[in-house]
Amino acid sequence: MIDMGLSAEVTRRKLVLGSQDTITGWFAPSYTEEDIDMVILPSGSQYLRMLPGADVRFDAVGRTADPILPGDQIRANGIYYTIKEVKPWYILNSFAYRDAQLAELSTYEAGAEPKAASASSAAVDPRTRTKTFLDLYLSGGNICKNDGATPAPFITAFGYPPYSFQYVFKAPKQKYVVYAIDEPNNSRAIPSGDQITRRYEITIPIHILCIDQPDATGTILKSNALKELRRICEVYQADSPVSFRLLDREIPHDRPLGGFTLYDTEYNLLYRTDTT
Repeated sequence: MIDMGLSAEVTRRKLVLGSQDTITGWFAPSYTEEDIDMVILPSGSQYLRMLPGADVRFDAVGRTADPILPGDQIRANGIYYTIKEVKPWYILNSFAYRDAQLAELSTYEAGAEPKAASASSAAVDPRTRTKTFLDLYLSGGNICKNDGATPAPFITAFGYPPYSFQYVFKAPKQKYVVYAIDEPNNSRAIPSGDQITRRYEITIPIHILCIDQPDATGTILKSNALKELRRICEVYQADSPVSFRLLDREIPHDRPLGGFTLYDTEYNLLYRTDTT
């Protein structure tokens, strides 16, 4: 190790994704460790001039020629970081090194494994019911690649993943579309004729997430995924005697993310159910 907070040899904790969590829909993360060479400079360090061209947008920046990916972790001098972004640098046409934007894991205890967010298998909240609804009725045959015939693999999950989208849309999982279900953000009582509340209307945000793939344009994927979501909300609008679903407004959130554009459109699902 080098003094003044600079690290020459650090531990890379490479993110590995396992099987899907049956409740959240995301892939269980684990980490494999290996030593790599990296110089780490914290935000505000007077030594930043030692890394020409580097800037710090989180807690630190690390420069290395070794392989790293967003979502990996770095352990240096007893501090744990998660890699938020990676930018490669080239001299003419030859690769030189990578700069990594590092966010410190302030609540992370040395030696402890971070756990994936999960929910009780007995959960019956509106978000869980919505995921069950999507898993039951969404048809992969209606979400196709550019050829209009090959099904595009998709998953349904809670909110956003606890790791980089790169691992979901590219290797190792190679998913084309994600239906991400956020926490309900609005609820109102619907009184009956006798003014006794017998039903509730809950607003559940559903995000359709995708990127441009070699054989599928992101905007086409998003359009096909929306058509399929609309289809099941129309065909199975009242899928039980006590529930009713209606797709409401559309809110675009498209943004650049780690070298690719994340197509992210939010749709509000109005979910009406009884008081149970």
